[in-house]
Amino acid sequence: MSIFFGANYKKSELVHNLAIDLVDLDRGPVGREISEIIMAMPQSMASPTWRFRADIRDIDQARRYARDDAWGVLVINSGLSGRLASALTLGTDYDASLALTMLKQGAYHPMAQPLYIQSTIAATASLVSAQVTARQLAEFKATANATARASANPHALLHPISMATENLGPYDFELGTLIPPLTFLLMTLCLLVPLMMSKFGAFPLYKRAKHLQIYAALVLVITGLCAVFALFGSLVFLAFKGPYYNTQRLGLPITGGRFFQLWSTYLLTLLPTMFWLKSLSLV
Repeated sequence: MSIFFGANYKKSELVHNLAIDLVDLDRGPVGREISEIIMAMPQSMASPTWRFRADIRDIDQARRYARDDAWGVLVINSGLSGRLASALTLGTDYDASLALTMLKQGAYHPMAQPLYIQSTIAATASLVSAQVTARQLAEFKATANATARASANPHALLHPISMATENLGPYDFELGTLIPPLTFLLMTLCLLVPLMMSKFGAFPLYKRAKHLQIYAALVLVITGLCAVFALFGSLVFLAFKGPYYNTQRLGLPITGGRFFQLWSTYLLTLLPTMFWLKSLSLV
């Protein structure tokens, strides 16, 4: 819940701080037209800001940049202008999904990606497709003769632009945002069993030991169990962190100290919860 509400906090004022990068690898007339359409769109505080990146020269460089540094990248693929011109004049086969590629890495930004980045890129791609199609149809109607009309690929004429998606975080999945709370919930449920057993099994001890000794033993047992389950939770995090999370460029390498911080966070969250549950009369 904290991740969700944090991602939606003052979104009408703060979302513009997220940036989506536009990379034109086509460098032809269609690529320039798409770039002009996107960069001319009105900007608002409630939507991510578009940035044009002229320093990225190939798709591999774009992938590295999207994986390491970017919120999201929309790539105008190389050769788009040539493929589209060939389809319109010679009738060659045309695949509209090769026009644009969205590079995402939702494993790093599980809420910002679907809420703002991916939705904005998808809406922008639809807008670009509509405007390029309208322009092509108007030009085709005004200039094309009967021979050109017969030879043109109708799919390229009516649907020139589409978008493919490349997920650079292959361990990302739709329920990725639920892993931390679900891990905590499962740890809590697992700890309830020994707590309930201690309540029903501790009665004979009250006849043999002092109350202070019993309470000290309970504190040690609860602390030890919480420490063990906090370790399990930390290992679950490492199992689902994704292949590129442990990078120096992100500034988040999984070192011994960072793992201890993660374990301590789980432990300090579990301890007060377990002591509170133990204090309840039903437990």
